[in-house]
Amino acid sequence: MLKIYCNLLFKSFSKYIFRGFLCTAVLSLPMADLEAKNEIKNEVADLQTTQQSRKVSGVVLDTNNQPLVGATILQKGTSNGVITNLEGRFTIDLNGNAPVLEISYLGYVTETVKVGSRNTIKVILNEAAEQIDEVVVVGYGKSSVKRLTSAISTVKGDKLTNLPNTNLISSLEGRASGVFIQSAGGEPGALPTISIRGGGDPLYVIDGIPSSKAEFSVLSPSDIESFSILKDAAASAVYGARAGNGIVMVTTKKGSDGKVKITYNGSYAMSSPTESIDFLENWEVAEAWDRAAIYRGNKPSYMKLDNDGSLYWPVGRLDSIKNGIFNTTTGNTDWNELLFRKFAPSQTHNVSINGGNKTTHYYMSARYYTLGGIYNTNISKNDRLNVRMHVDHYFEGIGLRLDGDVSFSQNKVKYPPHGLYTIWTHVARLNALGRCFNVDGNPTGGQENPYVEIDPSAGYRKTDTRYSNYNLAVTWDVPKVKGLSVGALVRYNLYDNYGKDWYANESGVGPVWDWNNDPIDLGKPRLSEKVDRSNEITTEFRIDYNRTFAEAHTIGATAVFNSWQYDSNNLGASRKEYETGVIEQINGGPSSTAENSGTANEHGRMGLVGRVKYDYKMRYLLGFSFRYDGSDKFPKNKRWGFFPSIEAGWNVDKEPFMTPILEQGWLDGFKLRFSWGKIGLDNVDDFAYLAVYKKGHDFYEGNLWNSTLYEGGLVSQDLTWYTRNTINIGVDAEFFKRRLTLGFDYFYYRTTGYLASPQDQYTTPLGTGLPKIKTNSAHRRAGYELNMNWSDKIGRDFSYNVGFNLSQYDELWEKKYDEIEADLKNPLRRLTHQKSYFDLLYVSNGLYQNMDEILNNPRPTASSQLRAGDIAYKDMNGDGKIDSNDQVREGSPRFPHTTYGISLGASYKGFSLDVLFQGTGARDMLLESFNRKFNSNQIGLVGSNQFWYPGNNGEILYPRYTDNAQENGGNNNLNSTYWLLDASYFRLKNLKIGYDLKYSLLKKLDFLSQFEIYVSGNNLLTFSPTKKYHIDPEDGRDDDAMGQVGYPVQKIIQFGINLTF
Repeated sequence: MLKIYCNLLFKSFSKYIFRGFLCTAVLSLPMADLEAKNEIKNEVADLQTTQQSRKVSGVVLDTNNQPLVGATILQKGTSNGVITNLEGRFTIDLNGNAPVLEISYLGYVTETVKVGSRNTIKVILNEAAEQIDEVVVVGYGKSSVKRLTSAISTVKGDKLTNLPNTNLISSLEGRASGVFIQSAGGEPGALPTISIRGGGDPLYVIDGIPSSKAEFSVLSPSDIESFSILKDAAASAVYGARAGNGIVMVTTKKGSDGKVKITYNGSYAMSSPTESIDFLENWEVAEAWDRAAIYRGNKPSYMKLDNDGSLYWPVGRLDSIKNGIFNTTTGNTDWNELLFRKFAPSQTHNVSINGGNKTTHYYMSARYYTLGGIYNTNISKNDRLNVRMHVDHYFEGIGLRLDGDVSFSQNKVKYPPHGLYTIWTHVARLNALGRCFNVDGNPTGGQENPYVEIDPSAGYRKTDTRYSNYNLAVTWDVPKVKGLSVGALVRYNLYDNYGKDWYANESGVGPVWDWNNDPIDLGKPRLSEKVDRSNEITTEFRIDYNRTFAEAHTIGATAVFNSWQYDSNNLGASRKEYETGVIEQINGGPSSTAENSGTANEHGRMGLVGRVKYDYKMRYLLGFSFRYDGSDKFPKNKRWGFFPSIEAGWNVDKEPFMTPILEQGWLDGFKLRFSWGKIGLDNVDDFAYLAVYKKGHDFYEGNLWNSTLYEGGLVSQDLTWYTRNTINIGVDAEFFKRRLTLGFDYFYYRTTGYLASPQDQYTTPLGTGLPKIKTNSAHRRAGYELNMNWSDKIGRDFSYNVGFNLSQYDELWEKKYDEIEADLKNPLRRLTHQKSYFDLLYVSNGLYQNMDEILNNPRPTASSQLRAGDIAYKDMNGDGKIDSNDQVREGSPRFPHTTYGISLGASYKGFSLDVLFQGTGARDMLLESFNRKFNSNQIGLVGSNQFWYPGNNGEILYPRYTDNAQENGGNNNLNSTYWLLDASYFRLKNLKIGYDLKYSLLKKLDFLSQFEIYVSGNNLLTFSPTKKYHIDPEDGRDDDAMGQVGYPVQKIIQFGINLTF
């Protein structure tokens, strides 16, 4: 069978995953003889049973005689099965002399029925006394929820399949407590930042194997069975140093028993900025410019000044402005129409096939995704392809299971030559009064005109990233030793990235002319290319033992040895001053301008993992685990560290004294949890323990360029692990027949011994840096999480659920190695034992309203010509002047310490509704210079005319406008609380409404089990104080600053269809 599956997939996707079949085909070798024998047996069996095949019909009901829709009917011992329709009815073709049916339905007790000679049967299923204990994927294994003692959140993959997010990471936002995701803007291919309980980037684990963030982000949502978010050391420490900030663990889909099931998901989406890009009318710009000009003592350019000092429009002037005919450089430009589409289109198509029998299962899928940019040209685009295949086979006779996985993903991204930050900076400077074209109709306005920056003839920047993964695992249930199994795994991962940047001219813009219609010389073309390649080999050997004695004592033990080897290399080449733009290749440019580069890198890790768990009647739960971790970042005698963890749980509801309470019906479960663990961290530069020489600047001598080397910093042979200790205390409870579930966790993290160079405190006469050593720094972080969910069913057709999650934490430095003594003594600037903040900022005292305020208050030394409308600052240290010593801790961190999510779901017959709200507590952003609007050339976007001027009684967002940003020493451009915005928000993050036509129009099509049509949306509504500045609260170009000009966060509306055959 495996050979057949391989051939089918090979024909469709051979050019992408040919290597994968060479690996996976190994699985078919030991099966060849068995398959040949089975084929003969099956042919004989088919002849014998053909005469005995017959149809049996029936109905499946609950104890209230209500039909159960979607119940599974399976002929025992075969893969022959069907599901019930809307009336609970089914028809199945049976083979054999004495067929037996197994009827199952989630939440009900499975029934076994001997058919005998009957042609019709009626089955009544009883509701299960207890809900099925959910199985959760944990590090190196699985655990039932009842036996779980560590802090883990789970998200089902089917919740994310039809969401219109541009990457997988964003799909998790608001769905798991303690997980916050910061958008990287809406740029195609951009990756957001994820944080678990306030930590840095977590480790990503796909099917038990550590992977990169980029590889995780391009997974197909349709291939995902579930997510597990591992938060405390008891859950994550077994993966070592890389799991210091928690783990996002993914389990992909596998094949299942039964007939072949084919699924298709297709969608078309439209995205547009959450905050529309709106420009002032051209006459509003002219008026604002004139108001700013007369306050600076200049004459107005468009309006007239009356005798009383007021501005007015001369007769006919306003119409000439609106019609864009005031002069040859003044227009009425609709920049939105010239630059942007109404929406950026995207499409997704996904097909999967799965099935199997009791020994062999298979799952295959392919997905194509394409996203266009919001520019009017096709200069921005993202295309993504995913292919995946999994096959497993179990040899019953010897207890051996083989699992093979092959996957391939390709992510192609295209950008304009100019960075998107640069383009959007120029967009922020536009105004409707400016012209895009000269009087001859050619683009003008210089090289900073976004219209020529997004011209397809300007060139491009392209990347083509490919991941190929090949996994092979074997598990053997040791005969005659019940509960004992051994296994091995090998994984090979190949990463290829090719980048090409072609600039059609030195400036990377389309053709541009001046106002006299003379073409502007833009320089000659240039090209750069790079190739990055890496490969990883992961091997793992493990022993598992799990057994229950006397129906009371359950013991589980796991021992794992794993190793990880990584090596990479990259090459780069570039040439300039091409004579023609026809040949977009390296050899098309002059060799005299050639430049090249190349590097190589390698890493290695090893670890020995041990875990022992015990429970008594699922009442008392104990666990101990450790990782003996090895990292090549330290000297040989310092590479290994021992990092243990312990965990304990108590299912109080299992105690005999709880029986009277449980019988009252309001309480169903109550569990207490505790865990402690230590994780080793190795966040230090590669080879930091080795004395090395580094390449320096080249110098020209003797008609040759000569390379130089210089000695690196001092090193320490004592460089080794630093540690993070974590404590987690949790409570889980279930009420009202498990309709209401509650979970609460308190967590505490303390990190000590940070590795750093003490060069801030000491100097060396050698003229080089001091080595990194273990410092006495200590940092702690503590908080809590709350999860609540209510689900219920009303009648037989209507069900609903409501969920809520909340997370809050605080953090501080107990000791910070690099804090200078002067700051330690200053309570306004000190970091030690202070809660986290946004940054050291000047504290604004509003805007000066008159000269008396200016003369009677301290001001920055360089601000000698302040006027009413300028920003005033507080003298925080009381020394009578404003300088850097008045910068103090202000604001809330960009990563919020309080996050929450609210989920709503409902279904009625074929209709379904899913809603997710997501929000944050205190969170600030600092507007960057292009959003501060203190300079008159920044008047253009809606709201930019809300600046201070005499007599302005409206809402004022900006200080008076100046001629340049550095006026008065840049007084109005200092990083201060004036530009600090409350960026907390509440979003309608996701909405999906669907209807399954199988419940009505198509219910008689037996070959079709689902035909759902739906509409979904992302970021549909946002409530935030930043909206008055026309800024999305998650706008940000990178991790370190927000409120910046960049490709905006997108609102998405998607239409889709789900088919299952």
